[in-house]
Amino acid sequence: MKHYFVDTNIVIDMLADREGFSDAACAIFDLAEKKEIKLSICSLSFSNIY
Repeated sequence: MKHYFVDTNIVIDMLADREGFSDAACAIFDLAEKKEIKLSICSLSFSNIY
């Protein structure tokens, strides 16, 4: 299983449903939900997203 580091903007793209970007972001998180890949984000990303 591959492990990926996700940028804050990718998470925001998915949560905010940004036009043109949300489809790709959702695809990444769908793969993680299916346990095909493993994702990590920086702890500072939580406060930036909030």
